Amino acid sequence: MAQLLGINLSPFVRKVLLYVNEAGIELEHDDSVLPMPKTDLLLSINPRGKIPAYSDDEIKLGESSVICAYLEKKHGPTGLYPEKPADYGMALWYEKYMEEEMIAAIGKIFFNRVAAPMMGGECDESAVAEGLAMLPAVLELLEDRLQGREFLVGDNYSIADISIMCPFANLYMANESVDPSVYPNVLRYIQALEKRESVAKTLAMCGASFS
Repeated sequence: MAQLLGINLSPFVRKVLLYVNEAGIELEHDDSVLPMPKTDLLLSINPRGKIPAYSDDEIKLGESSVICAYLEKKHGPTGLYPEKPADYGMALWYEKYMEEEMIAAIGKIFFNRVAAPMMGGECDESAVAEGLAMLPAVLELLEDRLQGREFLVGDNYSIADISIMCPFANLYMANESVDPSVYPNVLRYIQALEKRESVAKTLAMCGASFS
């Protein structure tokens, strides 16, 4: 059976879980695998030693976007990747926005407030402050893009929404939240997505909620 390695506190692991839970794809998930130390099992599947790591009887992969794209080809079409070229392109753009912009800000906050203490380290408040200072620019773009919209791309829930939603769980687990007076569209959006069965199921695995 297909197997996914990686603790679900990782937004990248969560992305794959959101995708498979929405698509109805079955796999075994080993939540005990951490990014550090890099175990032989993790390295045997993803030589880069990062989570998530995925394997089945045909392939071994790393990188959440690669894993989701592969599963779409293997099991799809699931409807989670837009058919129109322009919408498809924008969905992939949001995947990169999550990886490069959102994680750059929220990752600093989550790592220092949650992950570092879990591993016996200390919270670097200066790094948290850096992340918080980066956050407005990230949220302002989404606030503008979500004006009058239920989903980020087209009229349907897609890989764009799955990607963008993932880091918000880490933000809330780090005792931060979306200010409704500043970012009402963003808060409306993530709270609406949380009501989807697949999203509620996935968020419950890491104890996150946007309510």
